[in-house]
Amino acid sequence: MNIKTIGFLGAMLGLSLTACTTLNQLPHSTQQVSSKIEKAPINQPIIAYFTASSADPDDEHSTEYSLTAEAKGYYRILLGRDDEGRFLVQDYYANSKKPQSLPFWIKDPEGLSSFKSIYVDGPVTILSENGETIFKATVQDYKPIGISQSFYRNGQLAQENDYESFGEVHQKLWYENGKPAADAVLNMEYQIIKAQFWNLQGELVTDDDEIQAIADAIEQKTAL
Repeated sequence: MNIKTIGFLGAMLGLSLTACTTLNQLPHSTQQVSSKIEKAPINQPIIAYFTASSADPDDEHSTEYSLTAEAKGYYRILLGRDDEGRFLVQDYYANSKKPQSLPFWIKDPEGLSSFKSIYVDGPVTILSENGETIFKATVQDYKPIGISQSFYRNGQLAQENDYESFGEVHQKLWYENGKPAADAVLNMEYQIIKAQFWNLQGELVTDDDEIQAIADAIEQKTAL
């Protein structure tokens, strides 16, 4: 599943990977949703293949569906359905056959063959090929709600977006060592209303080029 961060760091859920509570309080595992799929067990068939570029939210073919497996691409399996008709699916890396996500729900059948995470219905967690959690979000009615988080490979929180109910997004960024990098408020068009940025020394930054360099560095280190 592809993800895209927002604003100066670039939009997590264009969406793009899934509520007014933190994601850690929401169900993610198959065990927690198993009671909803007892009536319609599935033998985990592969229902879609995606190209290697599918996870790149900046690629014009980022939701490209493939008829066959592709090296360095992804595939999706169907785990079951619930009484509401939703589909429980999970994405995998084609080469390693390791999970690219934890199980998540899709309501719209069109979303079964799309790598866009706007089709997620509820929480979603994205994993690196080494099994590290690199992204968490919640999606409802084709838009992000609650809190989304992206992480460095060392587990440090890199970005947190709080999609507030009154139409603003509170965004925070951190450096890989845990020091704060930015604290901003954006509107739903991802335009900055107010923001503060700091360098690694904790000094306030106001130069636009330096601000962009900070954002670019964080984005590069958290990219899939």
